[in-house]
Amino acid sequence: MTLQELIDRHTLKAVQERTKVSVDNLLNLLNGDYDNLSKTNALGFLGIIEREYEVDLSAEKEKVKASVEDVRHVPQELLVTERRYKHQKNVAGGVLIFVVLLVAAGYILYLINYQNQAISFSAEEESAPAAQQVEAATEAEKQPPEKTAAVASEQNASQQEEDAQPVAAPSEPERSKGQTEPKPAPKVAQLSTRQKEENNATEPEAQKQEEEFAGIRVIKEMPMEKVVLQPEMKLWVGYVNLDSGARVQKNKENNITIDTNNTIIVTGHGRFTVGEQTYRQGERLYFRFIDGTLQELDEASFKHLNGNVLW
Repeated sequence: MTLQELIDRHTLKAVQERTKVSVDNLLNLLNGDYDNLSKTNALGFLGIIEREYEVDLSAEKEKVKASVEDVRHVPQELLVTERRYKHQKNVAGGVLIFVVLLVAAGYILYLINYQNQAISFSAEEESAPAAQQVEAATEAEKQPPEKTAAVASEQNASQQEEDAQPVAAPSEPERSKGQTEPKPAPKVAQLSTRQKEENNATEPEAQKQEEEFAGIRVIKEMPMEKVVLQPEMKLWVGYVNLDSGARVQKNKENNITIDTNNTIIVTGHGRFTVGEQTYRQGERLYFRFIDGTLQELDEASFKHLNGNVLW
């Protein structure tokens, strides 16, 4: 028996729970991706699965050993080139970090300078009235006492004349204009008991719909009649129809076609082409195919649609 047949019979989740081998490691074994697995770990995981299910996975173990031997026989020139590429990549990353730090330092200095200018400007505005008062007091001290007294007497006389003028009483028409009739209080519409109950019943439902909609985040949308995944290497795919609840998983090197509406999809890795979009990454990807559109989702949205489970 092969590992693929064992997982097809018991499901990936059941094998993970029974053997305690993580889903990522099981997918790496299925896809033959030993970049993140040492030979000891890979053989150890296969030994655990053999012990728990009492099966013979000798063929899978031979594949692991063969893949490790292939890596040992890589030409020295390729290894040197790879090291040189990694070194250049590290140098470029260091330069980029230095530039970002330099720009951030310049921006901080600009903010500090701008704040100091604003503080000095506000201090000048606050000190201007005090300076005017001091200047006025100085001018008053320079004037002779006789002139100052004369100015003060003239100001008192003008103030007394203004106080002595009679104030005309408002005429009758002006009184009527000034008086306004009190406005009646607005009438408050009284809701019936039935309307209150309907409002109370619809509020939780609307809130629930809003919360469900907030759980979905679409990264990208691609219109297509059906989903055709074209893998660059052996690809594990699991998909669930949300209407019927049917779950299907495949592990193939050829094209994988999905044409069932309202279906969510998860891939073992991200090295494949779908439509006009090509993905080249090691992490798994999540999608939803609905109404002739393939939507790329994040992990949280996929779990939300799949009952808060990854698979």
